[in-house]
Amino acid sequence: MATDFQILFPVSHFIPCFLNIKNMLKYLCYANCVLFLETNEKGMVILMESKIPKQLKIVRGNPFPLGVSTCKHGYQIAVVLEKIDSCGVVFYDSNYKELFRVPFCEEYLTGNVASMVLHGLDFSTCYYQLYQNECLYFDPYAKEIRELPKFIPSIDTLCAPKNKKALSFHETILYCLHVKGFTKDPSAKVKYPGTFLGITEKMKYLKELGVTTIELMPCNEFSESNLTSLKEPLTIEQAIASYHLPMNQPLYSNYKPLEQKVNYWGFKKGSYFSPKYSYSATKRPAEEFLDMVNILHANGFEIVLQFYFEKGENQTFIQDVIRHWVFTYHIDGVHLKGEDLPITLLATDPLLKHIKFFYEYFPVEEIYGRRTSNFQKNLCVYHDQFMETARKFLKGDEEIVADFMNLYIENPDYIGMVKFVSNYYGFTLKDMVTYQRKHNEANGEDNLDGTDYNNSYNYGIEGETNKKSINRLRKKQMVNALLFLFTSQGVPLLYSGDEFLRTQNGNNNPYCQDNEISWIQWDLKTKNKEFFQFVKWIIDFRKNNPIFSLEKRPRQMDYKAYGYPDVSFHGEEAWILKLYPQSKHFAVLYSNYYVSDKMQDDFIFILINMDLTSKLFQLPRLPKGYFYFEILNTDNSMKPQEQMSVVNQVQVKEYLVNPQSIIILKGINQKKEIYA
Repeated sequence: MATDFQILFPVSHFIPCFLNIKNMLKYLCYANCVLFLETNEKGMVILMESKIPKQLKIVRGNPFPLGVSTCKHGYQIAVVLEKIDSCGVVFYDSNYKELFRVPFCEEYLTGNVASMVLHGLDFSTCYYQLYQNECLYFDPYAKEIRELPKFIPSIDTLCAPKNKKALSFHETILYCLHVKGFTKDPSAKVKYPGTFLGITEKMKYLKELGVTTIELMPCNEFSESNLTSLKEPLTIEQAIASYHLPMNQPLYSNYKPLEQKVNYWGFKKGSYFSPKYSYSATKRPAEEFLDMVNILHANGFEIVLQFYFEKGENQTFIQDVIRHWVFTYHIDGVHLKGEDLPITLLATDPLLKHIKFFYEYFPVEEIYGRRTSNFQKNLCVYHDQFMETARKFLKGDEEIVADFMNLYIENPDYIGMVKFVSNYYGFTLKDMVTYQRKHNEANGEDNLDGTDYNNSYNYGIEGETNKKSINRLRKKQMVNALLFLFTSQGVPLLYSGDEFLRTQNGNNNPYCQDNEISWIQWDLKTKNKEFFQFVKWIIDFRKNNPIFSLEKRPRQMDYKAYGYPDVSFHGEEAWILKLYPQSKHFAVLYSNYYVSDKMQDDFIFILINMDLTSKLFQLPRLPKGYFYFEILNTDNSMKPQEQMSVVNQVQVKEYLVNPQSIIILKGINQKKEIYA
């Protein structure tokens, strides 16, 4: 390869600590330091620059869009630069061998954006990096990365369909999953495990389950190594440690080998415009991700992506990231994670009003002000408050029932509210009733990582047991927890695998566990078939009774003069609620009169007792011709009654609820044939 010049300097003057020059070159290239191509016979490092091919034509480009994009005459590259001197683009062939470099000229500059259009060559198999003086770095707007950023056609040329009509929050049931962990285990029995296509292979299952919206943990490109991030160069000490120099040849007194950990979750700075290459079965991640979204949409699902941004990230850049995924891949929502994010900027962006935003807090007054006429409910708070309170109430904590009742019907007017009893962080649903303390030893941090406040309870034995009475109680409590969730107002979220009792063996922080601890074990679906059938039923039960999913918080008033409030709380005496610090029980009556202008014919009465003693509840009187029927009693079975009959008709005015149990009654006009 012909060169214009060579820069030579002794290795010994630059980095004396590397014993193996090949390892040094390999590592420095990965860490985005100077790219050294070879050394001469005198041990001098040579930085080589090649000639630009004669057939390559270069003209000034447009400052937008940033990154690489196709245009009429070829490819455009637009980059934000602090300085225009000694900077440009390095081109590589399909074997990542450097071909040539093209510098940015001052006449290509618009503000701080340098842009040029390249044509005359076939770039379809080319890779590239940006350079500034001797330093190489990835384009932050790279659309696809395969070890290096790749030239790909604009995704909009792949005929992506227009967005389908968005679901309202009161229609939404979230299902959170990790792209790799969802189908990586052999028990998933898919052709493309651990990939975007693997998710589409489970489409039939997702439809059977009944969820509406798939939330994906970070699936943009990120480094899975926790040794360093993709763009951060290591210190000399870290570089030495990473190559495991013998301890009898220490170069620094404070030398300490670095642990090689996997970043499985992906909550770190990454390449935000590119779908993750290792999650692609076809090795065309951009196309494959778009195909997955199209298939999900065609089957009636929405898709929400999680994005983590470090504190101090440029706010305009974050906005560019979200716009890119919305208009390139037509995603339906974004779950933002991180500190000091441009929440108001995103929430008021007129181009993003049609998608859902999830975050732990929204400054509603700042976003909407007094312009209630322009209000559009596309923002949704996403935090742990319901989970923490529900778990405390479930295990019988005192002074918690009032807080739980309030959160149970909480559904803000201007924003949505996600509710869950388990998530990717903390204990799974099963571990919540199996372990009283975390067991994170496998993470290699002396069990010091992860929260110590899980609000869990093991019911007598820590971990798995063969004792039938404990297992029966644990299963009942898991059913109770899901009833809390799916009969409450707001947006319910189910964490993947909880529907058939997956476990992480007590690990409440498996951020580095890319193995069976985090992967879903699909054989549990058969082993715990009865529980899975219950989860399907409760999701369907919620959908068929829209009183559980009102658009706003229930008023707890008879504001339509039907003779019954929309929702009413009761104690052991009907219509009378007495709450004491030691109270651990209540009942709630839902009236389906309020779900539309048309009067519905049924009531739902839920009796909840988390106390260790039985409670006798009076039943509120129903309209003439109506009778109560028992739908479900968690103390007896998790199998609901499918049809109303004399067998399950309630003949008494008081109902005994056993300890740590929930009973669901349905008030039905007996003149009509109505099913549960």
